[in-house]
Amino acid sequence: MILLSPRRGTPLPSRQFRDASGAQWDVWDVHPQDALQRTSYDRRNSERGGDPDDGFRAERNAVVDPLLEDGWLCFQSGSVRRRFAPIPPAWSELPDPVLRVMVDIASPVGAAPPIQTQIAPESR
Repeated sequence: MILLSPRRGTPLPSRQFRDASGAQWDVWDVHPQDALQRTSYDRRNSERGGDPDDGFRAERNAVVDPLLEDGWLCFQSGSVRRRFAPIPPAWSELPDPVLRVMVDIASPVGAAPPIQTQIAPESR
């Protein structure tokens, strides 16, 4: 199954490779505007409904680290995740040895924190 980007209508690049120790890594690109579309966008599902911009407009106040505004590569092996930014041009065509260097210098990523919502204090 080929997944399409909701913004660009093009296939979502992803790769698999093995590091020097033999561990298998999956790598894909992440764009903040896509990640903020939780209600209408799921990269694992090729069926996407609604206007892809709706989720982004609703979440435009979400804070994204300035170093990540243009997107990042997500590397995952089992429960280990790492982030590499910015996304290199034509990264999906890079040879495995280059991806091995990138995963070695990528920043470790912990489990995503729960989404916090602010509840307005009750009027008394």
